[in-house]
Amino acid sequence: VLVQQRAYAQANDLLTPIVPDRITTDQAYRLFFLRGQIHLGLQEHQEAVVDLRAAVTQGEGLNDVEYIERARNLLGKAYFLLYNYTLAMEHHIRCYNAIEHGQIADPVFALELYNNLANDYFRLGDLEKAITFYHRALGTLDGLNRDAKGFAEKYMEIGKSYKALGKVTMARDYLMRSLAIYEMCDEQRLE
Repeated sequence: VLVQQRAYAQANDLLTPIVPDRITTDQAYRLFFLRGQIHLGLQEHQEAVVDLRAAVTQGEGLNDVEYIERARNLLGKAYFLLYNYTLAMEHHIRCYNAIEHGQIADPVFALELYNNLANDYFRLGDLEKAITFYHRALGTLDGLNRDAKGFAEKYMEIGKSYKALGKVTMARDYLMRSLAIYEMCDEQRLE
């Protein structure tokens, strides 16, 4: 919640006492992933690389493509922010392959990834590929119902899909996003 609110220093303070050696692999993945997000938010890009590499490793230990590629996408973002566009692109292409092979079906993740790839190619001077991925991002965006209720419904669908696959943590994350949007909509109607 604190990461979504961009309260990165506060989130970091809460995670600091947690020792990765004393928690499960799934919890260690979440810890390293969150630390990576926090470091990105605090503009500590090199520290983000360290934690996001660890998150990828934990995801591989769990043999969970979703975990691996979500961490890898942020790792690519960290490399991009360190001006290492080649490494950024390499990581983003691996995520792209997971989407293309149907291993990840989240359109919101795909939208972010296509945008990241477009930015990678743009910085590397391959404008044709950059434009291709910007168009893919726009196509994905067009496929989404962009009002709040549409996003809430999409998050609900994704959450239910994860639940059916037995990925309870991912299901909970998406269902909580859906709930937060629905609650926000209710608050706006009351005003």
